[in-house]
Amino acid sequence: MNHVEGIEPRQMFAALTPDSSLAGTGSVPLPRGFGSDLLATHGAIYVEGYNPRRRGFYVYKYSDNGQLDTSWGYGGSIKPIITQNVRDDSVVPKMIYDIRTGGLLLAIDGGRSITIQRFQAGGATDAAWGTNGVVTYTARNSKLMIGEILPMARKQMAMAFTSVEQAGVTFNGEKTDGGEADLILAQFNRSGRIDPNFDFGKPLKVIRGHIKTQEFGDDDRGSKVVNINAPVFGDLEQSAKGLRLVSLREKTDATYDLFDNRQGSTKTGRTDWIVDTIEISADGTAAQQYSTRIYRDYDEPEFDPKLAVLDGKGVAVMSSVTNPSRLNDTLQVTRLLDGDILSTTPIGGGTEAEFNFKPYRNVYGSTYGLAYSGAFNLYYVRLNNDLSLRRQFIAEDTRTFPVNGYSANAVDDEGRLVVLNGSGTGPRTLIRLTPS
Repeated sequence: MNHVEGIEPRQMFAALTPDSSLAGTGSVPLPRGFGSDLLATHGAIYVEGYNPRRRGFYVYKYSDNGQLDTSWGYGGSIKPIITQNVRDDSVVPKMIYDIRTGGLLLAIDGGRSITIQRFQAGGATDAAWGTNGVVTYTARNSKLMIGEILPMARKQMAMAFTSVEQAGVTFNGEKTDGGEADLILAQFNRSGRIDPNFDFGKPLKVIRGHIKTQEFGDDDRGSKVVNINAPVFGDLEQSAKGLRLVSLREKTDATYDLFDNRQGSTKTGRTDWIVDTIEISADGTAAQQYSTRIYRDYDEPEFDPKLAVLDGKGVAVMSSVTNPSRLNDTLQVTRLLDGDILSTTPIGGGTEAEFNFKPYRNVYGSTYGLAYSGAFNLYYVRLNNDLSLRRQFIAEDTRTFPVNGYSANAVDDEGRLVVLNGSGTGPRTLIRLTPS
């Protein structure tokens, strides 16, 4: 068994075992080469991806027992309009379950637009929403990236996204890029149009940021000055005041001295990672904001943060730090409430721990958790309400365990880990594991 190093010696790993209630074996075969992402909620498992055999992008729905739900869509699958030009797995829409209707929302970003398609509980397109069930939001000169989409009452919808506008010019060996990098919140009414009662009928710029770089030197070596203040991810929930938007922001002020042939660089300066929590009233007024620095580096480790709003109990920031030497990688969870850091819990770490983790905010009893991979192992962590470590579970070494080359994972409403197993054009399976 290949354990990730760095866990306290007294921490024992319990086993993750195949859940026999899924097709009798814990495993369901998928179409060959199919499966990019999944969503496990409300007694169903939705799997999406490009299907090479059917030559198109599809979403399949499986029941809790692993059977294809043939009453959904067209014999258990749907082919979204918004992915009709997708020819491989390079584009994977964001899937959102609408708890009020039992339907799905699928959203893709690409260039200057974000496109969303709404489906009813039975898998049919909700033709009364937008234009035949599709809404497209377009910017003039900006690249748009989806942050979070929140279905609301009466088929309303809120969407947080980042908008990056850049302009560049090259003169005498010096290249300068600069532009805005803003976090924007838009609210749509039941017809799929911008809500006229929210911020006077226009998207709200919640955080105004920027990206500026200046590069000096020839093609082989030189220096690059980087100045960034940009939101990179957003989470969104409804609150007593209206909406609560949480964003991670990268703030960098540094110089990179480039080596020969640009094969490496030395960094001078610092990067701060900041969590912004903003309360927004029902009419679109930003009422209150907390900003908290959770990490600062002067070197060049790879800091990978993700966050989840904890249903009024604060914000969980789940982050990994991968150092260039790969000798001291770490994974930790930080809890914030009203801008204050309440606790930081180390979860794991070690040499070459390939952190591929996904937080989830479903409540299992009084527990939150996350799943991550480290080296050749798959881990599942349960956390107490205060985000202290409750228990860790491990799937055996994936070179001998049935989970091999998994591409995505999710945690369902009963706390079971669901994994997409396989990669490339080979066989793929859907596996569900139960913490024992």
